[in-house]
Amino acid sequence: MLDGAVKEAFDVAYNNIYAFHAAQKTPERIVENMKGVQCKRVARSINSEGLYVSGGTAVLPSTTLMLSIDVGRGEVVMAMVSERSRGMW
Repeated sequence: MLDGAVKEAFDVAYNNIYAFHAAQKTPERIVENMKGVQCKRVARSINSEGLYVSGGTAVLPSTTLMLSIDVGRGEVVMAMVSERSRGMW
């Protein structure tokens, strides 16, 4: 269980990152380059994504949040270096 202040900090960070990502979404755009020729630009989220969160010598929850929070994405799989294997590098 997280301390209340830590949970509140995560909630604030999540809301800020979510708002930033949502603002980056662009609406569909259709451009008629020549008479009768139309080009369309469509931005879509991908259905699934694999993330590698480098821990190094510090745990970085902010990196995890920034990589994993998105608008309209499906499955997210995350990999990171385990505590046990850190001494191997």
